[in-house]
Amino acid sequence: MFNAERRAKNETLAEFIKKSACVLKSKYEFGQETAVFEVELLLEWFLKLDINQIRIRAITGEFVTDLFSADALTNFCRIMERRLDGEPLQYITQTAHFYGLALFVGPGVFIPRPETEKLVSLALDFITTSKNTTSGEIVLADLCAGSGAIGLALAQNLKSKVALKILAVEKSADAFKYLKKNCARYSYEHSSSVVIPVLADAGEVELPPCDAVVLNPPYIPPEVELLPLSVRAEPTTALYGLGDDGFEIPHAVVKNAAQSLKPGGCVFLEHFETQSETAAKALPKNGLTNIKHILDLNQRPRFTTGMKPSS
Repeated sequence: MFNAERRAKNETLAEFIKKSACVLKSKYEFGQETAVFEVELLLEWFLKLDINQIRIRAITGEFVTDLFSADALTNFCRIMERRLDGEPLQYITQTAHFYGLALFVGPGVFIPRPETEKLVSLALDFITTSKNTTSGEIVLADLCAGSGAIGLALAQNLKSKVALKILAVEKSADAFKYLKKNCARYSYEHSSSVVIPVLADAGEVELPPCDAVVLNPPYIPPEVELLPLSVRAEPTTALYGLGDDGFEIPHAVVKNAAQSLKPGGCVFLEHFETQSETAAKALPKNGLTNIKHILDLNQRPRFTTGMKPSS
C-alpha cells in the first residue's frame, strides 16, 4: 500500500522521491538507482516535465506542494499503487524507449527489451556491408513484430542509406493495434523507406524474397514459471515458445524465414540462453550455413544467425 499522500504534503521533492523509491525497491528488489530512476520517470510523465527539471527542483529543495495540487498528488499516489500492483512502467506511461525510438505500448503487447537492441545492431551491420544490399530495394521482414520496435529501428537507421521495404508481421490483434500506431508515428514522408504492418502468423505468412529476416519470437521454456512481477502483466502468448523446450514457435518461424531468404541473405534470431544448441540445429536444418552465436550484454548466448548460401 502506497501511504505517501498525507506525509508527502510536508516533504521536499527529494525526500518524496527517495521514500517512493524505497517502496519500489522493497517490492521489486531493484537497486536504489533503478528505483529512483523509475520514480523520476513516472514524475516526468505525470507532471509533463523533463527529467532534468525534476532533478534540479529536487536538488534545490522544492517541496512536493510546489509541484502538486492536492488532487494531483492523490492521482500520482494512485499511479504508484498501479506500479506496486505489478503494472509495468511502460504500460502506465504508454511508452517504451528502444534504439532511440519512443514507441506506443500498452496491455496486450510485448514490451521491447534493451537486450534486443543487439539484434538490431547485428542486422544493421549486415545490411550496410552486405553485397546483397548495395543496389536496388532492400526487403526485410520483422517476424513476431509486437510493437514494431525492431523493424522501425532498422528503418530509422537505414532510411538515408538505402531504398527499404520492411514487413512487420504480428499475429496478435491486440499487439497489432500498437504496431499500426507506431508505424504511423514513424512514417517517413519523402523517404524511400517504408514499414508495412501485416496481421498474420509469422510461421505461415507468405513473404517476398528477403535480404534479411529478424526474429524475436516467443521463446521462454515451460520450466521458467516464476517470471518477475512486471513481466507477468505481459501477454503469455508473446513470452512462451511452447513445446517441451520452448522452441516450437521459433522452429516454425525460422522455417518460414529461411524459405523466404534470397541467396546470401541472413536470419537473425533471438532466443533463450539455454537454446543455443537447439538454434544451432534448427537453422542448418532449414538450409542455413555460417551459423554464429552472439552473446548479450550480460555475456549470455542469446542470439544466433545463419545465412542462405549464395549458390
